[in-house]
Amino acid sequence: LPGFESRHNSRYWLGGEYLGLGSGAHSYMRTPPWGVRWWNEASVERYSAQIMRGGSARAFTEKLGRREAMVESLMLGLRMLNKGVEAGPFRRVFGLLPAEAFPRCVDLISQNLLLLRGDDLLLTDKGVLLSDSVFAELVRAAS
Repeated sequence: LPGFESRHNSRYWLGGEYLGLGSGAHSYMRTPPWGVRWWNEASVERYSAQIMRGGSARAFTEKLGRREAMVESLMLGLRMLNKGVEAGPFRRVFGLLPAEAFPRCVDLISQNLLLLRGDDLLLTDKGVLLSDSVFAELVRAAS
């Protein structure tokens, strides 16, 4: 609802960087070209043992490719119900408008699941209720 947006989640949804500290913590940095994320050992015992040995407690590191970064930008942006996937920032990063990167948009717009506001892409009220299906359909055909 307007005025009750989650400030905590919007950092993730806008693609902001974050550093997680402690066992099981997740981190993300926009390291060129498309970003890197990692998470620490979930087990407090394994996390502590690795730290005590002077090593890293990272359990997994993932470097994002262009496609993964576009999909993530789409899925996170669509969660911002009042903004959606903003075309300007998306185009600056990926060189495409959201609707160009995800050709299934046309069908989902005709089904009243998505809408274009200018070139910005948003979920409709119906699309919010079926958002997991909308995400799956868009990702399946991503360029």
